[in-house]
Amino acid sequence: MGTIIPREKGNNTYYVYQETYREKINKKDFGKTRGSGRSRVCTRATYLGTAEKILKCVKGKRSPVKVKTRDFGMIAAAYQSAFEIELPQILKKHIEGERFETNLWIYFFVTIVNRLDHATSKEKMSGWLKKTILPELMDINPNKFTGKSFWYATDDVISEKELQTQRKEEKIDSDPFVCIDDTIFTAIETELFYRIDQLMGLSPSVICYDTTNFFTYIEEPKRSELANTCHSKDSKNHLRHVGLLMAVEKSFGIPLISRVYRANCHDSKLFSFILADLIISLKKLCGSDSDLVLILDKGNNSKENFSSMVGQINWVGALVPSHYEDLIDIELDKYHGFWKDRQYYRSKKKVMDIECVVVLTFSASRKQKQKYSLRRGIEKLKYHIVKKWESYKKIPKSITPGINTMKKKSRYGACLKISVRDGKLHFEENEKEIKERECSQRRESLPKRAVLKFTTSS
Repeated sequence: MGTIIPREKGNNTYYVYQETYREKINKKDFGKTRGSGRSRVCTRATYLGTAEKILKCVKGKRSPVKVKTRDFGMIAAAYQSAFEIELPQILKKHIEGERFETNLWIYFFVTIVNRLDHATSKEKMSGWLKKTILPELMDINPNKFTGKSFWYATDDVISEKELQTQRKEEKIDSDPFVCIDDTIFTAIETELFYRIDQLMGLSPSVICYDTTNFFTYIEEPKRSELANTCHSKDSKNHLRHVGLLMAVEKSFGIPLISRVYRANCHDSKLFSFILADLIISLKKLCGSDSDLVLILDKGNNSKENFSSMVGQINWVGALVPSHYEDLIDIELDKYHGFWKDRQYYRSKKKVMDIECVVVLTFSASRKQKQKYSLRRGIEKLKYHIVKKWESYKKIPKSITPGINTMKKKSRYGACLKISVRDGKLHFEENEKEIKERECSQRRESLPKRAVLKFTTSS
C-alpha cells in the first residue's frame, strides 16, 4: 500500500503518490520465503500535482480510461516452472546462435509456452505474444516472431538443405525414421528428464508406450518426406499426417522418450524399428539394473517383437479376443478372486511361442454400463423412427423404404421388429438378438481387459 506525500518546492506545495516494494536481485529467483534469494527494497513515485489540480481532477468530468489486459496467470506459472526445471538453461546449451537479433533458443521456448497456454500457428504467434506478459519477462520484441522468423530459426538448428541431400543418398522407404534428425531434441529431452528426476525423485519402473498421429495442411504440389496420408485418429484421412511415439513413466505421465516418424507405418512394424533404441534409452535413463516393465497395446504384437524383448525387458500387453476363445468362455464363478472392483482369472499360456501369464478381468459396473448403452440405443432408434413416421402427411399403410433404411443403417436395427397395425407403428423387440448382444458384451468386456505378462515379472 502506498501513501500520498506533500512536497514543497519554493512557495509551492505539490503531492506525490509513493509506494515501496521488494524485487529479487537475481531475476531467476522466485518466492518470498527465507532462502528463496536475496531481494532489495525499491520505491516507486507518481507525481499527482498541486492540491488545486487534484481537486479539479476529482470534480471535473473525465472520459473513461481505456484499459488493456494481458494474460498473466498461466504464462507466469509456466515461466516459473520452466526456470525451476532449468528448461531455458538446457535450451541455451543445445541451441546456440541468434536470428533477427533474438537468441534461437527463445523461439523454441516461446513455442512451448504457447502450446501450454493457447496453441496458435507460427504466423499468429506475434499476436498471441502481445496479449501476454511474456515479452516483458523475457525482454523480447513480439513483432519479430513471425512465421518467416520461426522458419529461419528452425532451419539454423536443423538444415533442411542438408537433410534433402542426405535423403537422396540414403533413400530407405521401409524405415519410418530415415533422414529424421532429432539428435538435438533427444539430448534436450534426456537432460530435462534428469532435472525433473532430481526434483521429484521419479525412479520409474513402469513405462507406458503408445503412438498417435496428427494432421497437417500440407497439400500438393508441396512435398514432405515426413507427412503422409494414413488412417487418421482425428478422422482427417484426406490430410497428410505426422506420427508421434512416446514412452512416459506411469506415476506422473512425464515423457521419457518421444520420436516423430512417417505416419503410414503399422504400429508393430514401427515398434520393431524403435525397439532396440527404446530399450537402450530406457535403461540409460532409469538405470541399467532397473527392473522395468513396458506397457503396450495389441497393435505392437508380433512374434519378432516379443522375441526381441525376451531377456531385455519385461512387458504387459493386450491380447486379441478371438485367439483365446477357451478363456473367454470361462464362467465368472471359476474366476480366482477380486482385485479392487474387478474379478480376475489368471493362467499361463504360450503367446507367440513365449510362455506368458495371461490375466482376464471382468467389471460388473462396465457390464451394467454396456447393458444401459444397448437399451438407450434401442430407445433412441425408436424415437427417430416415430419422428420419421409422424413427418408423413399421409399415413402409410406399411413400413416405408425410408424407415427400412433407417433400421438397416442403425447398429440397433436387428434388435427391433417393426410393423403397422391399424395405421399405427408397432414395435416388437427381438429378445433373441438382445440376449445374444448382452452375452457378447460380457465376452467383449473380458478380452478388452485381457493382458499378457512375461513370466519373469509375474
